[in-house]
Amino acid sequence: DGVRLGTSIISDEKEKENTIKNISKFIHRQNKSSGHARYAFGFLLCLILSLVNVVFNFIFLNIVFKGKFKLLGLRWLQEGFDVDNKILREAFPRMTACVWSDFGTSGRRQYEHFVCIMAANIL
Repeated sequence: DGVRLGTSIISDEKEKENTIKNISKFIHRQNKSSGHARYAFGFLLCLILSLVNVVFNFIFLNIVFKGKFKLLGLRWLQEGFDVDNKILREAFPRMTACVWSDFGTSGRRQYEHFVCIMAANIL
C-alpha cells in the first residue's frame, strides 16, 4: 500500500520519504515562524476593533438622538412589542419637514416647503 496524497497514491518508497520530509519541513517552518500565532493575533485584533466600532456607534447614535438611544431597546421591550410603536416613532419619525429649492422662470431660486415621508422608518 502507499501513502494517499490528495487523489493520487504514492507507492515509491523514495517518493514517500520525500513527501513526509516536505510535510515535516512545512510544519516545522510554521511552528518556527509563528504563522498560526500571527493569524490568531490578527483575528483577535479584528474582534477587538469590531467591539470598539460597536461601542463607538452606540455612543455616536446616543449623541445624535439626544440621549434617547441608550434606553430605546429596553423601553420598547417593556412596552411589550406594541403594535402602535409609539416609542419607536419618537426616535425615528415617519414624516418630517422638507425644503425643495429650484430655479423659477426668472432665474431666481424658489423655495417650497413640503411634508416628506421617510419610507425607511415606516417599516
